Amino acid sequence: MSAQSHTEDTNEPEEFIGARVDVTLTVGALLYDDDTAEEAVHRELSEKLTERRAMALLEDATVTNVECPEIKQDSETN
Repeated sequence: MSAQSHTEDTNEPEEFIGARVDVTLTVGALLYDDDTAEEAVHRELSEKLTERRAMALLEDATVTNVECPEIKQDSETN
């Protein structure tokens, strides 16, 4: 998956929506003696994740689900 901007798009956005997106990331983490794999990965993501590393992770991410609110048409409100 590639995070590309829409700089060529000359249309103005009509509305901002929020979305829940499920992604699968591949993360490397150091496993210490008393760690579980979950603890090691959580520590890696929460303590050491910089914006640059996050962007690199997202470049290789797989989107598995996107949930957006239903957008109501103007005709429904009239």
